[in-house]
Amino acid sequence: MAKISQEEQIIQIARDAAQKVLDTAIETAKALTAATTKDISQIRDAIDKINDKLDNKYVTKEEFSTVKAIAYGLVVTIVLGFMGGLIYLVFKIPQSTTPAAAATSPLISTSL
Repeated sequence: MAKISQEEQIIQIARDAAQKVLDTAIETAKALTAATTKDISQIRDAIDKINDKLDNKYVTKEEFSTVKAIAYGLVVTIVLGFMGGLIYLVFKIPQSTTPAAAATSPLISTSL
């Protein structure tokens, strides 16, 4: 058997250590790649769900503006009717049911 010199033994130990480090690095890279691929897949699924909701469940601003205009129009109509009723009640001219009372009312002038 040939004797191996001390330098060759050190080189062999360094090669073995480097190979172990390389194997560990490759395994770690494979694990990280698998995890990253899984994460990317989950992100794509989430984006697809969001896009589906945007396309099918939510209303665009253009579609909502029509509904908004109709709703505001109805609210304004109701408020104007209510205010008109209040004004009518506040400034209402008393009316009587008998013609004699109407003739004597100070608001109605019979002489011209």
